[in-house]
Amino acid sequence: MAVCSNSIRNTIEVMMQKASLDAYLEFCISNQDVMHGKPNPEMYNKAITKLGLTPGECIIVEDNENGVKAALASGAHLLKVKAVEEVNYQNINNRINQIEAQHD
Repeated sequence: MAVCSNSIRNTIEVMMQKASLDAYLEFCISNQDVMHGKPNPEMYNKAITKLGLTPGECIIVEDNENGVKAALASGAHLLKVKAVEEVNYQNINNRINQIEAQHD
């Protein structure tokens, strides 16, 4: 699992530490790591490659329009949320089940 954000690296790292999520992340990609931020898919493409996955093996969780555009342009699956509370096991699992049902 990784974070891709249009924020600078330090901001991402501080926020992930404060949220106690840093232990679950393999890495973060910031606006400092790419030439083009969202809505360009560059940071998602970079993360997918770094994870050794294909876009079809990934779900990107996004809450804003630029991020949604970038996620869709990357070819990955999207879980669009409106609030942080929507990022939970049940919603992620439901999205995985939807994706799997589309491929049956």
